[in-house]
Amino acid sequence: MVSFLQIILGISIPWIILIFVSSRKDLEPKGFLIGPGILIWRTTKFKLIYAKLSRFAGLIDKFGTISNNIVLSLFITFPILLVINIVRFFTEFASPIFVPNPITNIDLELVLIVLFPIILALVIHEFVHAIIAINRGVEIQYSGFAIIGVVVAAFVQMVPDSLKSTNRKNRMSIISSAITANLLIAIILIPILFSLHSIISPLYYDSDGAIITAIDSDGPAEIAGMFKGQVITAIIIDDADLPSKTIDINSANDLIANLRNIEHGTEFRLITLTINVTITGIQPPVGSYLISGSYIGVSLFDYRAPKLFFMGYMVPYYVKIELQWIINMNLIFGLFNLLPLPFTDGSKIFDILTEKSRTDKDVLQKLKISVYIISGLLISMNILLTIF
Repeated sequence: MVSFLQIILGISIPWIILIFVSSRKDLEPKGFLIGPGILIWRTTKFKLIYAKLSRFAGLIDKFGTISNNIVLSLFITFPILLVINIVRFFTEFASPIFVPNPITNIDLELVLIVLFPIILALVIHEFVHAIIAINRGVEIQYSGFAIIGVVVAAFVQMVPDSLKSTNRKNRMSIISSAITANLLIAIILIPILFSLHSIISPLYYDSDGAIITAIDSDGPAEIAGMFKGQVITAIIIDDADLPSKTIDINSANDLIANLRNIEHGTEFRLITLTINVTITGIQPPVGSYLISGSYIGVSLFDYRAPKLFFMGYMVPYYVKIELQWIINMNLIFGLFNLLPLPFTDGSKIFDILTEKSRTDKDVLQKLKISVYIISGLLISMNILLTIF
């Protein structure tokens, strides 16, 4: 578990180094802007990539048009789903949209795993903004990345006059296409995630054990000296009145199923590829993967021996986790940008939908602020309900 002091140091030290470097060398001509807690890099080099993709103008144009219809439908229905989610929680204690699994253990590995999916979702979002904009005749000024504190962001800056001169339909396409792209990536990757075992089967043998991928702090496994990466291949149950019983373990589900049949408080042995461990299971806590039996405090994944010597046996696990995070980040970016909040695409959609309204500007501004507040409350309550 990372301490609060370690988090502060981990955030502060890189910024101190960056500020020191920028004070010694002028990095602005290279597109860098560095200040306390702010790092911005912008460039015009991506224009060449955008220009090369213009040959797919017909396909891009269709995607932009379809995105308008999809996003307008979701723009209306997603807030309704958030309201339904809150009502369901208080009436049925169910949460159909957000899964109640908050992150409680932040470490370097988790940060490294999540960093790529965040950057990928950002790049997809802003890249599609730029491609559709150029296709609709809007000039791109520059593109880049920004880090503000611990928040990573990507951006595409369009020439304001060029954007303003295009019509509502084109501006809507520029905004909606990026949201649709994030959601589409997530939808495409979901069947790949569920078919992962079949996809990797040419590189790995059949499942022949259970890998420990995480261990509960002060749980039975940690107390017994087990650690992440161990492969459990069998359970041995000793009984004073009967011969020892050996149960072969061929998968994570196989281990879980057999742990359910061992009464908690029973001492038994776990056979791994490296050592044998004597352990005593405890009563399963509420919400664990065991309804009854012996809980040992580990997360598990199928062990499959690699067919090629350079392929690690943990690779399928990390591929699965990375795919899950890529799907999650693209869903989060897509759905979050549907909400009319400051600095989201949802606020721009709201502006486009109301720009020709005959309502007084002051009234319209008050309405916009009210929508911001309602949207903020909806998303905040839905997130909080997954934690408490």
